[in-house]
Amino acid sequence: MTFFCFIESDNSSVPHMEPLVSATLTDALEEARDLMRLHSRAVVAHVHRGDERMETILPPGTSQTQIDTRRFSVA
Repeated sequence: MTFFCFIESDNSSVPHMEPLVSATLTDALEEARDLMRLHSRAVVAHVHRGDERMETILPPGTSQTQIDTRRFSVA
């Protein structure tokens, strides 16, 4: 099953979504981190496999207390 990455940004209420080419969760998380580096306004990324959210990634140097993830709509 394909992994997907949903990238939330601070300048849009619509997340950017990309399918990931990775076959393992470890590789998908690294791929999602790489995608976040390409999106200068990214505040959080969610990695999904099918309908299940596998992991949420914060940008480097950001703590969970700095992000209010309740505003993000990706379930």
